[in-house]
Amino acid sequence: ARKITKAKKGEKVSYRDGNPLNLTKKNLVKVNNSEGFLTKRADKHSKSKFIGVCPLNPKHSPTKKWRTEFTTNKIRTYLGAYEFEESAAMAYNIGKLILSKGKPVTLNQVYNIEKINSLIRRVKYQLKKGASLKDAIQSLQLDNLV
Repeated sequence: ARKITKAKKGEKVSYRDGNPLNLTKKNLVKVNNSEGFLTKRADKHSKSKFIGVCPLNPKHSPTKKWRTEFTTNKIRTYLGAYEFEESAAMAYNIGKLILSKGKPVTLNQVYNIEKINSLIRRVKYQLKKGASLKDAIQSLQLDNLV
């Protein structure tokens, strides 16, 4: 992978689809240690294929199937429940990007960065109006976008 991307010393190679066996040039991306957003697969013991996404107990919400949450500086942030696993992963990405304040973070696979940037702008607008992060992300109605 390093030879294909011609990565220099100090640069790492990331895989767009999270699959280290896919060595096509389109799938490989050079990333510095100090910058960039890496894609990563979820833990191999996870029931979801995305980071920060896990199945929701049917007792809590019979219609929603996936919940999104993450921990930053020992503070757990719950971002809500979603019908689709991909919607929950998108909510995770948006929440992590907003709370990272420009620092490198590990994200789920991003398919359309323009869509993510547009959604982030909408969430930041809601936050300026005084909404909580969870409410701002829930207002995007991500289940309708998938």
